[in-house]
Amino acid sequence: AAAAAAGDPFPLTKVLMQVHEGVSNAAAADCPLLDLATGAVAPTVENVIHEDLCGLRFSLSATAFFQVNTCAAEVLYRLAGEWASPTGRSLLLDVCCGTGTIGLTLAAGVAKVVGVDIVANAIEDARANAALNGIDNCEWVAGKAEDVLPALLTKYAPLIAPPPQVTLLP
Repeated sequence: AAAAAAGDPFPLTKVLMQVHEGVSNAAAADCPLLDLATGAVAPTVENVIHEDLCGLRFSLSATAFFQVNTCAAEVLYRLAGEWASPTGRSLLLDVCCGTGTIGLTLAAGVAKVVGVDIVANAIEDARANAALNGIDNCEWVAGKAEDVLPALLTKYAPLIAPPPQVTLLP
C-alpha cells in the first residue's frame, strides 16, 4: 500500500537486453541490443540514461559500464581523490575509464586527465560527459591499455617527471 501511495519513482520507459552467445564475463560491444517490447534490434546511440554523480551529470549509452551504486561510488571516488593527493599539475591516468566517471570527478584538481578504454562507445560517452559538464582538461583514448599507454607516457612525460630540485646557494 505504501509503495502504491508513493508512486513510481523510477518510471520504466524501455527494457533492453544485450544478446551474447559466447563464453565471457561481459558481452562484446558489437552484440545486438534488443528491445524486449518489440523484439527489434535497438540502436545503442538512441538508448541512453542520465545519472548524477559527485555533482556532475552523466549520459550513458545502453552498453556502457556504470557503477549503479552511486552512493558507494561517491564515497569511493572521494577517497581515491584524497589518497591520490593530486596537485594542480598532476596527470591522472584513468585506465579502463569506461564513461569517465572517476577522471571527471577528479578533473578539477589535476592538470590533465587521460582516460583509456578498450570500448569505443565508452570513450564516446566519456567525451560527451566531459562536454556536458564543461570539463576541458581531458583526453580520451580508445584502445587496449597495453598498446596505447607507452605513447601516452612518452607524450605526458613532463607532467610525470618530478619537478626540478631547487638548490639554495649560501
